[in-house]
Amino acid sequence: LFYTDPIREHLNTRTGVSIFDESHMGLIEIEGDDAAKFVDYLSSPNVDEDGIRPFNPGDVQYRFLLGDNGDVIDDIQVAKVAEDRFVLIVNAGNTDAAKAWINEKVKGVLSGFDCSITDLRDAKNEDDRRIIFALQGTNGSQDILQQLTDSDLERLNYFKCAYVDLTIGGKKVKR
Repeated sequence: LFYTDPIREHLNTRTGVSIFDESHMGLIEIEGDDAAKFVDYLSSPNVDEDGIRPFNPGDVQYRFLLGDNGDVIDDIQVAKVAEDRFVLIVNAGNTDAAKAWINEKVKGVLSGFDCSITDLRDAKNEDDRRIIFALQGTNGSQDILQQLTDSDLERLNYFKCAYVDLTIGGKKVKR
């Protein structure tokens, strides 16, 4: 989906700021005491296997969602929201396959893990539903976002995440 032409939009993002609706991406939350272990079970590399690459709350890692034989189901991003809470961001074209595989694992092995799985796009509780808008660009995207929140966004860099309250059009937007 584009509104002018791809080259013009690309150049605008590279020289200014563009907003993208990425709500088609999968958002799967894994929460609980064993959430990190379950994320490790589903994907590679491990959360903090060797201590060389610590994975702290607010960090995002690029990973592979792996099948039973080590085959790659999808490349994903994993956001560590808290010590016991992770959000998997799954590519749009593979969302259904990734969800089906995770749900299969939930039925088979989740009983061994103390955690819960929630599809944040289809959560039963409206307050838990999420969409993704990406404000991207090299010239001012963080400045624009900072005007919409009282949270300090200075610490947000490449592969970092945060839940913040935003005010858009005079209305509070949850996270």
